[in-house]
Amino acid sequence: MDKKRNQSRFIRLPIDIINTKQEESPVLKGLITHSVGYREGRSAHHRNIKKHGLEEYFINYCIKGEGWVDVNNRRITISSGDIFLCPTSVDHSYSTGLKNPWETYWSYFSGDYSEYLYQLIDSDLKPIVFNIGYHMDIVSSFEEILLTLDKGYAANKHILHATSCLQRILTMIMQLQLNSSKDRKNAHQDVISNSIRYMQDNIDAFIELDILAANSHLSKDYFGKLFKKEVGYAPLDYFLRLKMQKACELLDITDLSIKEISLSLGYKDYYYFSRCFKKKIGMSPEYYRDSMHRM
Repeated sequence: MDKKRNQSRFIRLPIDIINTKQEESPVLKGLITHSVGYREGRSAHHRNIKKHGLEEYFINYCIKGEGWVDVNNRRITISSGDIFLCPTSVDHSYSTGLKNPWETYWSYFSGDYSEYLYQLIDSDLKPIVFNIGYHMDIVSSFEEILLTLDKGYAANKHILHATSCLQRILTMIMQLQLNSSKDRKNAHQDVISNSIRYMQDNIDAFIELDILAANSHLSKDYFGKLFKKEVGYAPLDYFLRLKMQKACELLDITDLSIKEISLSLGYKDYYYFSRCFKKKIGMSPEYYRDSMHRM
């Protein structure tokens, strides 16, 4: 493999070929390689490659040395083992460092399936960098794309094979990225689970956001954003929904009066409880109970 990486290489498909192949094949309409390359920094350290809002996704895998990427007015250092991913229509430029020039594999690609794959890696569709280390499977897949397209791109089988290699690369990166963030995500899930359990244990109380955040040892703002991102609702809105869910259960399986249910959930004002119930459930407590009994 090292003998093959003795110089920079670059293959780009003509745009008319890309358009034609995507019209002919539903597979290539979903994902197709526009260009692929291997850059050995010592022969190209002076170059600053700029791309202006291309309708292509970009992946750059640094396997040795270091360089940098400028994106959104921010310079990001790229080191050995780093993956840089960039969605479409984002101006960016990149170059190798002078003291420790990089070796990188890279590719531009597009297709309907591309956005889906990118969102599996980063749901916000923003440029990202993360370290995955050196992975021979990814290097071999890039080499396979280069060797395949070097045979020509007139034959569909060559482009289809190159595309399958690219999909393999993206899938491997997705899995590695998920694994690298597993501990952080588990910690977030523990925070959310503990908060929800606290809500359930105090279903008869009125809890302030400050208390929930303090129990999680997080700032109020960070806790609120984290909870909404993971659950889909703001913490206090979710707590209210838990109360109304419990109210539905009590209306359905007990003979408690609506006022008694209201008090059991911490509502001294029955009319306020009724308004909250109707807002979240879509009907009054009385109508809900009657409709359940008619079933």
